[in-house]
Amino acid sequence: MYNLLLLSVVLTVCLFSIDALDRPGRAAIWDPFLHHNKEGTRSTGAHYTTRTIDADALRTMIEDSSKNVEVLVFLRGQEVEGDVVNVLDINGVKECIRTAPSSEILSSVYASERGSVVDVIQQSRTMQNAKSISLEELTRVFDQNPTLLANGRVDSFSISISGNEDFAPLLKLSETQNILVVAVDDSSLQPPHKKAQYSRRLSESSSSSSNQGFSIYYDEKYLLVTPDIVTGVMTGLFFLAVGVLGLCCLGDIQGPGSFVNQNPTVGKEA
Repeated sequence: MYNLLLLSVVLTVCLFSIDALDRPGRAAIWDPFLHHNKEGTRSTGAHYTTRTIDADALRTMIEDSSKNVEVLVFLRGQEVEGDVVNVLDINGVKECIRTAPSSEILSSVYASERGSVVDVIQQSRTMQNAKSISLEELTRVFDQNPTLLANGRVDSFSISISGNEDFAPLLKLSETQNILVVAVDDSSLQPPHKKAQYSRRLSESSSSSSNQGFSIYYDEKYLLVTPDIVTGVMTGLFFLAVGVLGLCCLGDIQGPGSFVNQNPTVGKEA
């Protein structure tokens, strides 16, 4: 009884310790404008990238993607009670990504030598003159300055998200062309370099197709299965099979059906 209680306490402590560890950041890049096909229905789709990149590669990806747009909207988490809000966990942002005709989701973004993920993106060429506004002011900015969508240069806006905002202005961007939205969960975690810490190297560029993880598409959702998860599952199945086989072998050991309590009388062995 006490052993089970001690084991449960140890497992609980381990789970909380793992949850408290720093995790890599995440990023989402999407075009909110709803394109319609010949039948009049819109086609949505999200591309999930499980390869690991650093903040510099993400910055390059954003700069390349913003070359053909007029407005770049950057969403970052606001610090609330000492913790930075994860933008991609907010239901309003999830709904915007789900309804976008095309989006790129990066599940593992590490910091670089230049700083954290958000700091590196704010140092990019497209974010140097970014204006800090609230989500409520987003629609008003486009209404008051319609030339922003046709002035031939990229106008950047940085929005700090706390999770309590009304995301109607962000959803309304689906009616506007030439806009790129970027949402980032910040992280200061440096990429591990030792083989024991991480078995896959960082991709050298954002366009590299090497070191891809596995994506399983089922019921209009992507179930991400990384090589680490596959290795853990296969190892667990192996040890489970060995354990069952060992128990079966022990249970199959044959012995006598009965045991005597005393030796037979001398001369009566037969």
